[in-house]
Amino acid sequence: MHFGAHEGREPACKIKDGDELNLAKALRAAEEQLERYWSEDSDADRRMNAMESDHREALIREEERGYAKGIRDRNGALRKLSAELRDVLEWHRVETSTLGPVELASIRSVLRLYGRE
Repeated sequence: MHFGAHEGREPACKIKDGDELNLAKALRAAEEQLERYWSEDSDADRRMNAMESDHREALIREEERGYAKGIRDRNGALRKLSAELRDVLEWHRVETSTLGPVELASIRSVLRLYGRE
């Protein structure tokens, strides 16, 4: 007990160091450290919480970047599809008289959807 739990600990006689005040300070410091441990507020807990927070924020940023890239890719693909559809219609010089009402409505809705009409 005098030498602590392992050889790296300070012996009780050095903690006390001739007066009861040093022993009381050491006891209060140990109590405070134990209280922080029990409330999960130690320096290690704070570092772990900070790391978890940083990791969570990094994941959110990457997810948002991926979503934005997906939107850009989708918009590019839609522009390309719209241009290709327009080119096909112009190439074949589709006349409205040769199309049925359903076909014509479908083509117009696609062009309207992509802002090409």
